[in-house]
Amino acid sequence: MDERTTAVLAAYEAALNEPDRSRREELIVTALSEDARVFAAHLPDGPPLDRQAFADDCGVVQGWRPPGARLRWTGAIDGHHGWIRFAWEVALPDGEVIEVKGVKVEGIDLVEIAPDGRFRTVVMFHSLLPPEA
Repeated sequence: MDERTTAVLAAYEAALNEPDRSRREELIVTALSEDARVFAAHLPDGPPLDRQAFADDCGVVQGWRPPGARLRWTGAIDGHHGWIRFAWEVALPDGEVIEVKGVKVEGIDLVEIAPDGRFRTVVMFHSLLPPEA
């Protein structure tokens, strides 16, 4: 992964964890292109989020987490043809991954990279794979 993508990914992660609204918006401008669309897994029937709506949503999601819990990447970042993917989890400071209704809060994001290196499309998936029906 190149330096630009690494910096954009760091800004994206920081935005997901940033409690201060104005700082979060600055990080999102660094991470997401002007025409960005974010498809949030917890809003499966909703429209894609633009940068402003994503900033709002990050604040809402942070409110659901226990105190001190932060989103963090797990494993390597993989990519080709202008797309990257990475796994994430939400963990407490002691490293314990939080659970909701007995399911670990973890997932995978699939991201299209814009020509300027920022993220154009983000598709979030909760859980690494859904359980069998």
